[in-house]
Parts: sequence; C-alpha cells; structure tokens
Amino acid sequence: MVFVRSETGSPKHGYIEEFVADTKQDLEDLLEKDRSMNMGCTAFVIDEMSFYILNGNKQWVKIQLTQ
Repeated sequence: MVFVRSETGSPKHGYIEEFVADTKQDLEDLLEKDRSMNMGCTAFVIDEMSFYILNGNKQWVKIQLTQ
C-alpha cells in the first residue's frame, strides 16, 4: 500500500511527491502504473525503515545517510 504524503509543484513544471509505502515493491508497482512521476520524488519504506528518491532514469535509489 502507498500513501501520498504531500505534493508540491505545478502542472507546468511538474509535481514532486512524497510517499509512504509498506514495501519497496509497492514503490516499483506505483512507478509501473504512473511513469509521469518526476525526478526528486521521495518515499519512506516502512518495512526497511529507509528513504528513497526517484532519479532521472525513473529508478528508486536508496538514500545513504552518513555521519
């Protein structure tokens, strides 16, 4: 299951969305249904406790935070 947490932008320049998903597979399924998502969309995946960002090649990339 995927929940849209927020959406910013405009029809002219595109929308950047924030998602919360149960699994990474949910994100992949969402991308297959909606190929119009823009680079910079982000998602939090609950089962991994991880954040992802959509790159310019329409791939979800795990965000690696370092200290």
